[in-house]
Amino acid sequence: MSLLARNSILLETGGLELATRYAADYIEVNQDCTYCLLDAADNYYLGGDHERAMALYQDIYDKSLQSDSDAAIRIAEIRLEFTQDSPSEIQSLLEQVRNTELKFLEAGHEDSSHFLRLGTIANLQKEYEIAFGWFMKADRAGFYDEFWYKSEPTLEGYRQTNYYLKNMDFIRDHKRKQQEYVLANGIDVLMVPR
Repeated sequence: MSLLARNSILLETGGLELATRYAADYIEVNQDCTYCLLDAADNYYLGGDHERAMALYQDIYDKSLQSDSDAAIRIAEIRLEFTQDSPSEIQSLLEQVRNTELKFLEAGHEDSSHFLRLGTIANLQKEYEIAFGWFMKADRAGFYDEFWYKSEPTLEGYRQTNYYLKNMDFIRDHKRKQQEYVLANGIDVLMVPR
Protein backbone atom coordinates (compact mmCIF):
# COMPACT_ATOMS: atom_id res chain seq x y z
CA MET A 1 0.00 0.00 0.00
CA SER A 2 1.39 3.41 -0.89
CA LEU A 3 2.16 5.92 1.82
CA LEU A 4 -0.43 8.26 0.29
CA ALA A 5 -3.15 5.62 0.52
CA ARG A 6 -2.08 4.61 4.01
CA ASN A 7 -2.10 8.21 5.24
CA SER A 8 -5.53 8.84 3.74
CA ILE A 9 -6.90 5.78 5.48
CA LEU A 10 -5.30 6.79 8.77
CA LEU A 11 -6.75 10.28 8.54
CA GLU A 12 -10.22 8.95 7.71
CA THR A 13 -10.18 6.54 10.64
CA GLY A 14 -8.88 9.06 13.14
CA GLY A 15 -5.30 7.82 13.35
CA LEU A 16 -3.85 11.32 13.24
CA GLU A 17 -0.92 10.55 15.53
CA LEU A 18 0.06 7.60 13.37
CA ALA A 19 -0.41 9.64 10.20
CA THR A 20 1.94 12.26 11.60
CA ARG A 21 4.58 9.61 12.26
CA TYR A 22 4.24 8.34 8.70
CA ALA A 23 4.67 11.87 7.32
CA ALA A 24 8.41 11.79 8.05
CA ASP A 25 8.78 8.55 6.06
CA TYR A 26 6.71 10.07 3.29
CA ILE A 27 8.97 13.12 3.05
CA GLU A 28 12.11 10.96 2.93
CA VAL A 29 10.75 8.86 0.04
CA ASN A 30 9.30 11.76 -1.99
CA GLN A 31 11.71 14.70 -1.73
CA ASP A 32 11.02 15.87 -5.31
CA CYS A 33 7.25 15.40 -5.37
CA THR A 34 5.52 18.65 -4.37
CA TYR A 35 2.09 17.06 -3.96
CA CYS A 36 3.62 14.29 -1.85
CA LEU A 37 5.29 16.87 0.38
CA LEU A 38 2.02 18.80 0.66
CA ASP A 39 0.32 15.59 1.76
CA ALA A 40 2.99 15.04 4.40
CA ALA A 41 2.63 18.63 5.61
CA ASP A 42 -1.15 18.18 5.74
CA ASN A 43 -0.62 15.13 7.94
CA TYR A 44 1.52 17.17 10.32
CA TYR A 45 -1.10 19.93 10.30
CA LEU A 46 -4.05 17.59 10.90
CA GLY A 47 -2.04 15.69 13.51
CA GLY A 48 -1.52 18.90 15.47
CA ASP A 49 2.17 19.47 14.71
CA HIS A 50 1.55 22.97 13.33
CA GLU A 51 5.14 24.16 13.67
CA ARG A 52 6.50 21.30 11.57
CA ALA A 53 3.66 21.68 9.06
CA MET A 54 4.33 25.42 8.73
CA ALA A 55 8.04 24.81 8.13
CA LEU A 56 7.29 22.28 5.38
CA TYR A 57 4.61 24.46 3.73
CA GLN A 58 7.00 27.43 3.80
CA ASP A 59 9.77 25.30 2.28
CA ILE A 60 7.45 24.12 -0.53
CA TYR A 61 6.29 27.68 -1.13
CA ASP A 62 9.83 29.08 -1.22
CA LYS A 63 11.13 26.33 -3.52
CA SER A 64 8.25 26.99 -5.94
CA LEU A 65 9.38 30.63 -6.16
CA GLN A 66 6.23 31.55 -4.26
CA SER A 67 3.93 30.10 -6.91
CA ASP A 68 2.48 27.08 -5.11
CA SER A 69 -1.10 28.07 -4.29
CA ASP A 70 -1.81 25.07 -2.05
CA ALA A 71 1.21 25.79 0.15
CA ALA A 72 0.35 29.50 0.28
CA ILE A 73 -3.22 28.79 1.36
CA ARG A 74 -2.03 26.45 4.11
CA ILE A 75 0.48 29.06 5.29
CA ALA A 76 -2.35 31.60 5.53
CA GLU A 77 -4.55 29.09 7.38
CA ILE A 78 -1.89 28.40 9.99
CA ARG A 79 -1.06 32.08 10.38
CA LEU A 80 -4.72 32.93 10.87
CA GLU A 81 -5.21 30.26 13.48
CA PHE A 82 -1.92 30.03 15.35
CA THR A 83 0.10 33.23 15.00
CA GLN A 84 -0.15 36.89 15.76
CA ASP A 85 0.68 37.92 12.17
CA SER A 86 -1.00 41.07 11.01
CA PRO A 87 -4.24 40.50 9.10
CA SER A 88 -2.96 42.68 6.26
CA GLU A 89 0.01 40.34 5.66
CA ILE A 90 -2.30 37.33 5.54
CA GLN A 91 -4.83 39.10 3.31
CA SER A 92 -2.01 40.10 0.96
CA LEU A 93 -0.94 36.46 0.64
CA LEU A 94 -4.54 35.35 0.03
CA GLU A 95 -5.04 38.06 -2.60
CA GLN A 96 -1.88 36.95 -4.36
CA VAL A 97 -3.16 33.37 -4.50
CA ARG A 98 -6.65 34.51 -5.57
CA ASN A 99 -5.16 36.51 -8.46
CA THR A 100 -3.02 33.55 -9.54
CA GLU A 101 -6.02 31.21 -9.51
CA LEU A 102 -8.21 33.68 -11.42
CA LYS A 103 -5.51 33.95 -14.10
CA PHE A 104 -5.59 30.17 -14.51
CA LEU A 105 -9.36 30.30 -14.99
CA GLU A 106 -9.10 33.18 -17.45
CA ALA A 107 -6.61 31.09 -19.45
CA GLY A 108 -9.20 28.29 -19.69
CA HIS A 109 -7.81 25.95 -17.01
CA GLU A 110 -11.11 25.11 -15.35
CA ASP A 111 -10.29 22.02 -13.34
CA SER A 112 -11.74 21.65 -9.88
CA SER A 113 -8.50 22.51 -8.05
CA HIS A 114 -8.68 26.18 -9.03
CA PHE A 115 -12.32 26.49 -7.94
CA LEU A 116 -11.50 24.69 -4.70
CA ARG A 117 -8.63 27.05 -3.88
CA LEU A 118 -10.80 30.10 -4.58
CA GLY A 119 -13.52 28.66 -2.33
CA THR A 120 -10.98 27.99 0.40
CA ILE A 121 -9.73 31.58 0.22
CA ALA A 122 -13.29 32.96 0.45
CA ASN A 123 -13.93 30.61 3.39
CA LEU A 124 -10.82 31.86 5.19
CA GLN A 125 -12.19 35.38 4.76
CA LYS A 126 -15.55 34.17 6.15
CA GLU A 127 -17.27 34.96 2.85
CA TYR A 128 -19.33 31.79 2.98
CA GLU A 129 -21.72 32.57 0.15
CA ILE A 130 -18.81 33.25 -2.21
CA ALA A 131 -17.06 30.11 -0.92
CA PHE A 132 -20.20 28.12 -1.66
CA GLY A 133 -20.24 29.37 -5.26
CA TRP A 134 -16.64 28.30 -5.81
CA PHE A 135 -17.10 24.97 -4.02
CA MET A 136 -20.14 24.18 -6.17
CA LYS A 137 -18.09 24.93 -9.30
CA ALA A 138 -15.44 22.55 -7.96
CA ASP A 139 -18.09 19.90 -7.35
CA ARG A 140 -19.54 20.33 -10.84
CA ALA A 141 -16.01 20.04 -12.26
CA GLY A 142 -15.56 16.66 -10.57
CA PHE A 143 -14.57 17.28 -6.96
CA TYR A 144 -16.78 14.90 -4.99
CA ASP A 145 -14.64 14.49 -1.88
CA GLU A 146 -17.16 14.44 0.93
CA PHE A 147 -14.41 13.54 3.40
CA TRP A 148 -12.51 16.75 2.58
CA TYR A 149 -15.56 18.89 3.30
CA LYS A 150 -16.15 17.03 6.56
CA SER A 151 -12.55 17.06 7.81
CA GLU A 152 -10.82 20.18 6.45
CA PRO A 153 -10.00 22.07 9.67
CA THR A 154 -10.53 25.55 8.26
CA LEU A 155 -14.06 24.73 7.09
CA GLU A 156 -15.41 24.56 10.64
CA GLY A 157 -17.35 27.83 10.24
CA TYR A 158 -18.53 26.86 6.76
CA ARG A 159 -19.84 23.55 8.08
CA GLN A 160 -22.21 25.53 10.32
CA THR A 161 -23.95 27.10 7.30
CA ASN A 162 -26.70 25.93 4.98
CA TYR A 163 -24.21 26.29 2.13
CA TYR A 164 -22.29 23.31 3.49
CA LEU A 165 -25.48 21.26 3.59
CA LYS A 166 -26.17 22.17 -0.04
CA ASN A 167 -22.65 21.03 -1.00
CA MET A 168 -23.19 17.71 0.77
CA ASP A 169 -26.61 17.24 -0.86
CA PHE A 170 -25.08 17.84 -4.30
CA ILE A 171 -22.26 15.35 -3.69
CA ARG A 172 -24.56 12.69 -2.25
CA ASP A 173 -26.98 13.13 -5.14
CA HIS A 174 -24.11 12.70 -7.59
CA LYS A 175 -22.92 9.55 -5.82
CA ARG A 176 -26.47 8.15 -5.77
CA LYS A 177 -26.83 8.77 -9.53
CA GLN A 178 -23.44 7.20 -10.13
CA GLN A 179 -24.44 4.07 -8.18
CA GLU A 180 -27.73 3.86 -10.08
CA TYR A 181 -25.85 4.16 -13.36
CA VAL A 182 -23.44 1.39 -12.37
CA LEU A 183 -26.23 -0.92 -11.26
CA ALA A 184 -28.39 -0.23 -14.32
CA ASN A 185 -25.54 -0.78 -16.75
CA GLY A 186 -23.54 -3.44 -14.93
CA ILE A 187 -20.24 -1.68 -15.44
CA ASP A 188 -17.11 -1.00 -13.48
CA VAL A 189 -17.40 2.11 -11.29
CA LEU A 190 -14.09 3.39 -12.66
CA MET A 191 -15.64 3.62 -16.12
CA VAL A 192 -18.57 5.80 -15.02
CA PRO A 193 -18.60 9.22 -16.70
CA ARG A 194 -18.67 12.18 -14.33
